[in-house]
Amino acid sequence: MSTRGIPSEIFDPPTPPHSTDCSRSQSPFSVLNKFKPLRQKVLDRYESKDPFFSFEFFPPRTANGALNLLSRMERMSQGGPLFCDITWHASGNALSSEPTSSLTFAMAMINHIGLNTMLHITACKQQVEDIDRHLNKAKDLGVSSLLLLRGDPPQGHEWDPNAQCFGYASDFVKYVRETQGDNFTIAVAGYPMGHPDGESYADDLLHLKVKVDAGADFIITQLFFDAETFIKFVRDCREIGIECPILPGILPIQVNSYVMSKTVCLKCLWCCFYF
Repeated sequence: MSTRGIPSEIFDPPTPPHSTDCSRSQSPFSVLNKFKPLRQKVLDRYESKDPFFSFEFFPPRTANGALNLLSRMERMSQGGPLFCDITWHASGNALSSEPTSSLTFAMAMINHIGLNTMLHITACKQQVEDIDRHLNKAKDLGVSSLLLLRGDPPQGHEWDPNAQCFGYASDFVKYVRETQGDNFTIAVAGYPMGHPDGESYADDLLHLKVKVDAGADFIITQLFFDAETFIKFVRDCREIGIECPILPGILPIQVNSYVMSKTVCLKCLWCCFYF
């Protein structure tokens, strides 16, 4: 099956460097090696003040949808996004080899479309062994950038940090950085209007600093609707010693009901466009 010249084999795992299989015109690992680490690419643009953007995608629900999206991304990549990122859907078997899994789709974006791609991973309900497996598989498939998130409890349940292996995103970041070193660029979430579970805006900023100090390379914010909200957030972060790049998250408004949805306003729905 193929769509607009995109073969379904695009979702096959990449050929390891030691393999003698030369069926691909270019080793996916040689493509990957051309990338600067994403942390450095973001920092370079941040310091030079050159504008940049990135696309974010939810994994498609069907194999045909995955092929269609890759076909579109191949064309959209001509616009020069600095990177793209793929959200994590634990309920959708995010680590499977299916074309609709988060990891498989991220692998295809990196190794076949040639885009520096960041994979979201949530810590909710995961054990250390699960995280180690996720990280090792991601690394083997060429993923080198992660957005590490706490994740949300099932609908109708309250978050209980004591019931989790990683009670907070900062615990998750610290573990990945300590066990993986600089193998991964690590991004974390920022909340210009405060986290919905936070005690206060000021308290939330302190938790963000803990995440950054634990090893995060940059911050991507939750959506907001007023530029002044973001400007104040950055200023407040700098005042408490957060010096890493902070990227604003923007969610294009499509329909009024979507904007007014409480889920959209309060959950970690990341931007489709970064400056």
